[in-house]
Amino acid sequence: MCSIHCHFNMYLNMPLHVTAQVCCWVPC
Repeated sequence: MCSIHCHFNMYLNMPLHVTAQVCCWVPC
């Protein structure tokens, strides 16, 4: 499962679908 804080931080800089992929694939 992906980290919520990682989603939140990256959501500010990326589209939602991209954010979900990056947060799932790359360690925070």
